[in-house]
Amino acid sequence: MPDKINVFWTRREFIKLTAAAGVAAAGSFAFGRLITKREVKTKVFVASLSAYSKGIKEAILDGFRELGISAAAIEGKRILLKPNLVEPHRQCEHINTHPLVIRGAAEAFLFLGASEVFVAEGDAIRRDSLLALEESGLADILNQDKIPFVDLNESSVIKVPNSGN
Repeated sequence: MPDKINVFWTRREFIKLTAAAGVAAAGSFAFGRLITKREVKTKVFVASLSAYSKGIKEAILDGFRELGISAAAIEGKRILLKPNLVEPHRQCEHINTHPLVIRGAAEAFLFLGASEVFVAEGDAIRRDSLLALEESGLADILNQDKIPFVDLNESSVIKVPNSGN
């Protein structure tokens, strides 16, 4: 009687194991590609100012230069600034985008040739964007600088095709 050979796997088990290993390798390769594709490096510019009273426009223009954003990229464009008025109170100016930052941004975009700059907000907490605008102090700046405001909670909607799919 011939000696029995110790067989760890049958041919069928070996083929199944090989196929499973191939699927796992292909899956991990595809997953790795997805992770790599999602990783997008975004350039950031950080500036420090001692107060809101001066230099905001210049700091924003410095940031544009540092990031390689030229006047040609801005010229003729309509610019929307959305300040995110979270809990609007003049006494707590650190909660919201400061109104003078909005002014500085509008001045910077107009300086670079934007055709229009406007501000839009849709308060999600109180649902009264005009009250939030007034209480934050931003209404005064927009009125002084004649910057248009759009209430995203009350304005009509126009559907446009998404050119970016």
